[in-house]
Amino acid sequence: MTYHVLLATGFGILTWTAWAEGSTIFVVKQVATTIPVVIIIGQIIYHKDDHWHDEADPDCLSCGKELELDWDFCAHCGEKKPSEFLTKEGDSKVVSI
Repeated sequence: MTYHVLLATGFGILTWTAWAEGSTIFVVKQVATTIPVVIIIGQIIYHKDDHWHDEADPDCLSCGKELELDWDFCAHCGEKKPSEFLTKEGDSKVVSI
């Protein structure tokens, strides 16, 4: 998010510079590059509370947060994933480590 805000700010400064110099084509180009960045910022803000997950992903035995199938360690607490775990459907899965 910080990257996108800085990028939009930079484009905004360049747009103002082009406007001050009277370069119509440069203003149009800068506005055309600023709009997608502003849209991305809006999407980040709108979807900040969304959680995308797969029902087959297991939960960490230590902290209870969701793990991806290909993770060896929990990204939240750092606990090593056991070689066998239960998925949310209750099936036993063996993971080669």
